[in-house]
Amino acid sequence: MNIMNRYFFSLPVLVLALFVAGCGAQQNETLEAKQAKLKKLNNEMVQLKRQIQELEKEIVQMDPSLAKGEKKTVVLAKTLKPGPFLHFIEVQGTVEANQNIAISPQVGGSIVHIAVKEGQQVRAGQVLARVDDAIMQRNIEEVKTSLELATIMYEKQKNLWEQEIGTEVQYLTAKNQKESLERRLKTLEEQWDKTNIKAPISGTVDEIMVKIGETVSPGYPAFRIVSSRDLSLKAKVSEAYIPYVKKGDRVKLYFPVLDKQLEARVSVVGQSIHPVDRSFDVEVKLPDDPSFKANMYGQISINDRKLDDAIVIPMNVVQKSEQGAFVFVAEQEDGKWVARRRMIQTGLSNDGQIVVSQGLKDGDRLIIMGGNNLSNGQEVVLEEGA
Repeated sequence: MNIMNRYFFSLPVLVLALFVAGCGAQQNETLEAKQAKLKKLNNEMVQLKRQIQELEKEIVQMDPSLAKGEKKTVVLAKTLKPGPFLHFIEVQGTVEANQNIAISPQVGGSIVHIAVKEGQQVRAGQVLARVDDAIMQRNIEEVKTSLELATIMYEKQKNLWEQEIGTEVQYLTAKNQKESLERRLKTLEEQWDKTNIKAPISGTVDEIMVKIGETVSPGYPAFRIVSSRDLSLKAKVSEAYIPYVKKGDRVKLYFPVLDKQLEARVSVVGQSIHPVDRSFDVEVKLPDDPSFKANMYGQISINDRKLDDAIVIPMNVVQKSEQGAFVFVAEQEDGKWVARRRMIQTGLSNDGQIVVSQGLKDGDRLIIMGGNNLSNGQEVVLEEGA
């Protein structure tokens, strides 16, 4: 406990002791006597206060750091050095499958069998469903029967013709009949094969749009297959950034639902501007990863500006006034550290950092913590930060 605190503590105790002593001496004192004693005690208290104030002044003169109410603010400062600064634009995009195919039947009819389920992996050429082929099979059987007879007749006419028996017309007619039925059978078998709805690519059955018993027609989708091996993240970028975005540029990708980050390169830059929102398309091809799904949201960070030697500071140390933006720097004056207010001009910002174009220089000690309640010229206790 220092000297001042001792005096402040003693004063009330002394007053109380005097008052109790006076009260205990004679309980039957008159009102006038009690008022006279109170006045005397008040006078003594005033004299004690004056003595305490005089002692405080003498103590402060001997050691100014003990001045009553004086507190030094502890601040953390960082020595500024020019360095590189990268500015990024961030746009939201959607994962799209480059092979996202709606499959329609090639012939009309009723669905009699569905061979797959949604979410199932299929290979190219695999049968997904079958359209009613009963009539087609009967036609094929009829043609096969006719072809067997035509083949027998042709072989007989051929043997006779080789023995120079019969006419050439009979031989050629039998031959033509056989070949005509062969061509017809081949056509019917090709048409019969089209009653099978097949997967044109390998991928995942994303949607089944028909049910058994429903009638389908060519041109109306029955299945949708998405290839997970050919996905891209596509986004629209404002036309203001056309000069800064090029094919092959390295970008950062972030997928919130997966909490996954990765780097990739711009694979496609659109060559036309959308007239409605004045934007152009940017596409980034994704690596083969089963966690990526079509229509998933993702974020693309594109580096559009790079500064080689910039003074960069945290945005949270910049304060505002009527005169503009300012920060506090620590300067040494007369052997002590004081906070000095600096008006600044700022430029590009990114990820909590901002470029200072005027007001700060290499070597300045920027106060990065403890500067919110400082005043210009206030003495501080300096701690160096990274």
